[in-house]
Amino acid sequence: MQTVKVTYLNFFGEQVEEQLHFHLSKGELMDMELQNTPLSSKIAIVNGGEASAMDAYKLLCEFVSKAYGERSEDGRRFFKDDRATKAFMASPAFDALLDKLSSDPEFSTGFLAGLFPEDIMGKAKKLIDEHPNASLEELKKLAEAN
Repeated sequence: MQTVKVTYLNFFGEQVEEQLHFHLSKGELMDMELQNTPLSSKIAIVNGGEASAMDAYKLLCEFVSKAYGERSEDGRRFFKDDRATKAFMASPAFDALLDKLSSDPEFSTGFLAGLFPEDIMGKAKKLIDEHPNASLEELKKLAEAN
């Protein structure tokens, strides 16, 4: 799970600082992969430069909306609720997150990488390090073979 701090003006014109929480479980990633258009295909299209700006925006929104949630007071649980997600996606907090993502490529890369469970990211980094010149499609085949 990762926490992102955003600052924005609310609808009363007051400056608000908010902590946003995001997490994707392995099950959620699997669900995203098993859609009509698999998540890996969407990522490959965006990373390969074949996507429009709208395609990239839609993928970003899919990641954010699937990962957004609220952490319990004791930090032992992470709750996701469709109504809370819709409210967040229509809020100034989401706009502030978009501003941060679009203005800071380093933050954006870290944010997206941080949505994936750590063990998955570790395996992906190892695969990329071992095959630095491999295409995304080649890396996917290598990952599936392991």
